[in-house]
Amino acid sequence: MPRGNRIAFPLAFLCFALASCGHAGVTSDRPPARTEPAILVSVFSDAVLLVDPATGARQTIASGLGDYQRGYASWDPKHRQIAFGDGGIVVADPGSGSSRTLVKGRELSMPAWSPDGESIAYGDGISLWMTAVDPPNPYRVAVPAILAPLEMAWSSTGVIAFEGLELDCSMVTRCVSTGSSEIWTILPDGTGLTRLTHLGHAEKPKWSPDGRRLVFVRTYPGSAHRSEAWTLSAEG
Repeated sequence: MPRGNRIAFPLAFLCFALASCGHAGVTSDRPPARTEPAILVSVFSDAVLLVDPATGARQTIASGLGDYQRGYASWDPKHRQIAFGDGGIVVADPGSGSSRTLVKGRELSMPAWSPDGESIAYGDGISLWMTAVDPPNPYRVAVPAILAPLEMAWSSTGVIAFEGLELDCSMVTRCVSTGSSEIWTILPDGTGLTRLTHLGHAEKPKWSPDGRRLVFVRTYPGSAHRSEAWTLSAEG
C-alpha cells in the first residue's frame, strides 16, 4: 500500500502555486505593489512572471521562452533573486532588472537554490548538476545511469529531492525513457541516494518549509490521465 496521503484540493491550484501551469497571457508589466514576496509563475514555452497575490499586478521577468525546458523559475531563500532555465541557468534580480547566465547550455533547466543561497542544483534532462552562484563552478553529481533527475527541490535541511525518470539502458547506443518515475532524495555531495516512493509515476516534488515533508504529483496510467497531490515524510 502507498504510504502517501492524498490532499483534497484542486490540482490546478497546486500547478499555479508550484510555478508550473500552462499558457497564460501577460496582461500587465507593472511591478507587484506589495513589499512582500510575490508569487513566482513559470508559463511553459512563454514567460516567467511575478504576480502580486493582492492586486494581481504582474511583472515580466523573462518572455519569449521557446520550449518547455525554459523556465522552471525559483526564488532564492531570501526572495531577492530568481533562477530559471533559458539557454543555461539564468539568475535575475527583479529589483534592479539585471540578469546574468551562470552556466550556458541549451538543455540546462530546473534550478533549485541551496538553503544558504550560495549554490544551485539543476539538470540537463539526463544528469544532476551543481554550481556555486559566485563564482560559478559547475560539477556533475553522480547518480546511476538508469536514472534521469528532473524537477529538483532543495530542502531547508540540505537534502535535494528530485523526480527520478527511470531509463532503459539495454540499448547499445543510448538510454531511453521507460515512462516510469519516482521521488528520490540525495545529498549535495552525491551520497545518501534514497528512493521514497514506489507508485509508478510520481513527479514535481516540493518541500515543506521545515524540510520534514514533501508534496508531489501522482499520475495514474490510462486514458483518463488522472492526477492527484500527495504528501509523504522526508524519510518516505
